[in-house]
Order: sequence, then C-alpha cells, then structure tokens
Amino acid sequence: MNEFTKSKGCFAVIILAAIGLLAIPVLIYGVFMMKRTSAVEELHEQTAVAYSIEQQAATDNPHEIHFKKGSWPRSIAEIGDELSRENFVVFMADSNATTLSRNAFIKNANGRKVRWMVCVVDINAADSSAILHGNFELPYKIFSENGYTGSSVSIEAEFPSSEESALMPLQRDDWVTIEGRIEINSNNSAILHEAKVVAK
Repeated sequence: MNEFTKSKGCFAVIILAAIGLLAIPVLIYGVFMMKRTSAVEELHEQTAVAYSIEQQAATDNPHEIHFKKGSWPRSIAEIGDELSRENFVVFMADSNATTLSRNAFIKNANGRKVRWMVCVVDINAADSSAILHGNFELPYKIFSENGYTGSSVSIEAEFPSSEESALMPLQRDDWVTIEGRIEINSNNSAILHEAKVVAK
C-alpha cells in the first residue's frame, strides 16, 4: 500500500515538473509578446505624433519655423557655414544655454550676412535720420505628443532711405525676405545693418 502511495506521489511530482517545464516557454513567449506589443504601441504613438505635426504644419503658415521637442542642438555655438533662421531662434529661445555657449554664438554670428524670411511687425522712419527702422519677428512652434507651444523672436533692421519704395507696400503680418549684416548685442537684442528687401 505504501509503495502504491509512493508511486502515486512520484507520478504527481513528475506531472507537476512536466507542467512547470511546459509553462516556462509559455511564460517566455508571453513576456516577448508584451514587449512586442509595447514596442508596436510606441511606434504607433511616434507615427501619430509625426502625422499630427505634418497635419498641423500643413494648416499653418508655411513660413513659420517648426521644431520637434528635443530636436534642438546641444550646443548653440555650432552655427556651421550659414547662420539660418533656425539657428537664431534656438539662440534666442533656449533658456538652458549657458553664458559660455551664448557668448560663443554671438562671437560666431556677429558680422555675418544673412537672408531670412521674416514677418513684418512695423516699419517707421525717424524724422532726423535717413535710416528706416523695421521691426520683424520669427514665429516658431515646438511640437510634442501633447500638441505644441508657440512663440516668436524679434529682430530689428536698419534700411537706407533708398529702400523706402520697396518697404512702402508692406503691411503688418506680411512675410518678406530681407538681408543684411547681423549684430547681436550683449542684451541679446539683434539688428540687421544695411538691410534691403530681397523679395516679398
């Protein structure tokens, strides 16, 4: 009787061990599928964000500057061969940049000739000067999975009186391409000297 009971016990142990061995690959497969599902969901989320950005960009003014969250360069001092509108917006808007990198940017940027499309804020002429003063802005948006945040950075321009006929037809919120030599002051205000209108 005891031998029969022992046999039943051994058989039960074998059955349990077999079930345990079968459960291991099932468990591994389950973990794999969970990770795969998570990765697919993340990919879908990233695709949805990219699509949302494309859809939003399609309805926005095509001249606005768009960034994806986290796409700004780590060092604003690395301008490259051309000082672009995007470089300038990052410099003006990046609150995490150190004084060292900001000063390096100013040193690398000052005196460069730029040609940018900008949005008109106002244009006026001083009574005692032959120089025409223009105030412009560069609107931008930063997109994330939760939507976007938007703002703009300002830039001034000094035009010679010979540019009056080109500036006269412009109205507020018009977009115009101008060029000039940029100067960024210590207070981070920027101005284009000897500016001229290239195209509207």
